[in-house]
Amino acid sequence: MKSIKFVISSLGELNDEEILKFDSILSALYSLYRKNPDLRSFLLSPFVERSQKLAFLRELRSIAGLDEKVDRPLELILELGLLPKLAELRRALLNRLKSTTSATLIFAREQNTQLIEQIKQRMEELTNRRYLIKVSYDPELIGGFIFISPNVLLDASVKNLLEKVG
Repeated sequence: MKSIKFVISSLGELNDEEILKFDSILSALYSLYRKNPDLRSFLLSPFVERSQKLAFLRELRSIAGLDEKVDRPLELILELGLLPKLAELRRALLNRLKSTTSATLIFAREQNTQLIEQIKQRMEELTNRRYLIKVSYDPELIGGFIFISPNVLLDASVKNLLEKVG
């Protein structure tokens, strides 16, 4: 199961549409793997060069309309011997999609993407959820931010601090 989680984490910051396309690759690969003994032999054979196997997986990726950022997860599937476990991998991938929650991050003024990403990552660590962040601005906050999701309200704005003190 750790290897499946490792592959899922290697998908990085793919958006939901890209994850669904990646799932379509896994679905096609799973179907071909189960139904075609020649393909199964090709992919599992120690006598077939790794580069040939990767070329096949990259061709599937290309047909699905994805770019090279999914090559590493495909390589990991091959290297970690997960071809027989593609159904489990697909379930984990779809669970990842289901666990994404929309959230709003409000700042007093425009912020750099690095800060937004740091806050997002920290909130994901604290809540054990993935967030799809929408950023908005409210100058009345003075500084800091407000994070709003269906489960979390974190008001770390200067306005809120001043109201508590005053």
